[in-house]
Amino acid sequence: MASKSKQPWCSCPSEYINLLTKNPKYRLYLLSHICQHIGDWYIRIATLLALNRLSSDSAQAISTFVVVQTVTQLIFSQAGGVLADSMDKRKLMMALDLFGAVVTLGFLVALREGSLIEFYIFGACRAFVQAFYDPVTRSIVPMLVSDVHDLKRATTLNGLAWAFFMAIGGIVAGKTEEYFGLQGCFVLDSITYAFSALILFFMKGDFKVPNENLERTEKEAKSKIKEKRSMVAKIVSIALYPITKCCGMVFDVAVYLWNCGFGAIVLLKASGALCWGAADVLNVQYATIPNDEDASAARLGLIFSCLGLGCFTGPIVATFLISAERPSTTQLVCIGSFAFLVSSWVGMSQSSSENQFSFICIFTTWRALGDSIIWVNSTLLLQQLVSAEFLGRVISVDYLLTELTDAISVWVVAKLLDDGLGKNAITLGLAVLSATVFSLWSIYHLFGLGAARRQQARLQKLKSTTMVIERGGAEDMNTKNIAAESAVI
Repeated sequence: MASKSKQPWCSCPSEYINLLTKNPKYRLYLLSHICQHIGDWYIRIATLLALNRLSSDSAQAISTFVVVQTVTQLIFSQAGGVLADSMDKRKLMMALDLFGAVVTLGFLVALREGSLIEFYIFGACRAFVQAFYDPVTRSIVPMLVSDVHDLKRATTLNGLAWAFFMAIGGIVAGKTEEYFGLQGCFVLDSITYAFSALILFFMKGDFKVPNENLERTEKEAKSKIKEKRSMVAKIVSIALYPITKCCGMVFDVAVYLWNCGFGAIVLLKASGALCWGAADVLNVQYATIPNDEDASAARLGLIFSCLGLGCFTGPIVATFLISAERPSTTQLVCIGSFAFLVSSWVGMSQSSSENQFSFICIFTTWRALGDSIIWVNSTLLLQQLVSAEFLGRVISVDYLLTELTDAISVWVVAKLLDDGLGKNAITLGLAVLSATVFSLWSIYHLFGLGAARRQQARLQKLKSTTMVIERGGAEDMNTKNIAAESAVI
């Protein structure tokens, strides 16, 4: 998928249009991706409102819900990465979509019964689907495009779709809740799952990553099972094979991350989630108007629309700063985006939700700029650097760590709110945390680690090759190639 042609850092709109018109597989994938996000933002807002209705202590209910989801993801996310690297990704996404369509309807039962426990159970079921789905849907993108430039455009379009439906989802979900109740939001989420599966049905092709090492290991394991003389031993071996295979593949990716030279990058998005993860709890606090659920829902929808506006703008801004052929620029832009988080949390700490709600919306938009740049481009960075046979498992590690730090952030902030600490003091603490994370990643980049290390190694290799050519007095066609590659760097 590598491309050595020199292209401008930012892409004009016509190049994005060409990607959509000339690549039918990616076009169908994007439509499926859009269906997912329509439902995701509906159910995210509906979940916050439902927990606020089902529990007298919304902060504690939200933190418990997040913990339940995170525990589920901790258990199943690595299995999702293993399946992404060993099965046809399209078929796996279709199966998960159909299962998700059924599971989401369970929330209707919980709302009808008024049961918080049932709501947690179906939240865990939906988290199960997400734990498998996320590594698959992100690792399939490099298989749909032809070069690094299209990969950058595809990742940007995915981020824009996510942000756009966050923006309109906030308003539409609030209106849906107002006219049809919370049940309408959950029904719509189920329908979007079904549409996503239908769209993927028309996306033909084989989307299983060739992996010679995995195929050889499977053949060896099957031959060992056949060698077992006892029928009981064969049954036990067959039953344990999926577990041993999963553990072996997880161990392989751990070794890969340890030795690849950029393994710490899987912590980039997770460290961002540590800084922004508690935003949902704080959003509910800033949006709530006592004894007025409709007005609170409208304000919460407006906050999420501001999030969508910021998240839609962030990836567009990043395209002007990132070079598809220079992963170090992607890493640098992600790190610099933590400055948005620092300044926005400081601004919110000085604002009052009662009299200055407009300032809350402005600083929310500002923070979302940084959130979205980190979220979208940390994924792009992994897609640029990680080998295809490990990409699904690496993304599952990235997903797991992100959900874990997100849950930690939510739980800590909810506990602080329960202990009586004010929301403005908490946002100031998040500003200090964001500044600390920003400083640590800046040091990481300045010391030439991660993608910066790969860039330095590439420069040194080109420099050495150029010196050899100059000493030998040789001038051949390779000289022009080296000069062109140096110019790109």
